[in-house]
Amino acid sequence: MIKNEELEANITCVEYVTHHTLGGQILRWAVITTKSGFAVTGSPSAAVCAKNDDPVLGNQIALANAKQAMWPLMGYALKERLMAEPCEESLYKAAARAGQQNLL
Repeated sequence: MIKNEELEANITCVEYVTHHTLGGQILRWAVITTKSGFAVTGSPSAAVCAKNDDPVLGNQIALANAKQAMWPLMGYALKERLMAEPCEESLYKAAARAGQQNLL
């Protein structure tokens, strides 16, 4: 299991990118750099018009979106590490071998 503390500890840098569209929207992305140097970004935050834009809130939302995008990546990395380690026999196989399938 991956904990939030591990996700946070994997972040070495956060940069924010802002884009003003021709239609007047303001989009913000958070670009997270991980310990491995890999860059992760999520969906942007969006202000429908410049009058409604709150840069602090936009950056908070963009960061939350980028962190959300990190979970599947960290899950994949964890699975890769677990596959490289010797694995204990599964409970199912141990119970089946002992003739205790009804316990599962």
